[in-house]
Amino acid sequence: MPAAHLESVLHPQDVHVLLVDDEQLSRLVVGNLLRKCDYKVTVAESGAQALEVLQRSLPGTFQLILTDVMMPDVDGLDILRYVRSNAQLADLPVIMMSANERKDAVFEAIRGGAEEYLVKPVTKKEVQNIWQHVWKRLSAAKLLREQQEVSRMHS
Repeated sequence: MPAAHLESVLHPQDVHVLLVDDEQLSRLVVGNLLRKCDYKVTVAESGAQALEVLQRSLPGTFQLILTDVMMPDVDGLDILRYVRSNAQLADLPVIMMSANERKDAVFEAIRGGAEEYLVKPVTKKEVQNIWQHVWKRLSAAKLLREQQEVSRMHS
């Protein structure tokens, strides 16, 4: 998303979420919650499908990934590692969700670069303000670019 668009990313309708969950009921419930909060939603039924969607998509297509942690084959942590290791996706906020609320699972996700860890069942209140993670990432990136520009001018 261009920096000029930064100021207008204050509303959920400006955020395109990639929702990843292998459980149909969870996809349906969380997808409906996101849509009720005005997010644009693309659904992936598995981690492998999510990776395919990300690889086929242009940079900036998604502003946030909301993924289940525990999935067969490619799990949420695999998706998180892929995003953080891909230069074009590295700044994309990733929020993990799982029925597993053990502290070690939460810590592993946060240590890996997840913005937040939601314990299922996810509520409307929890998804209502996830756009703030997009805002924080974009604001940080804009500030970094401005600092680099000032440094170049003084070099």
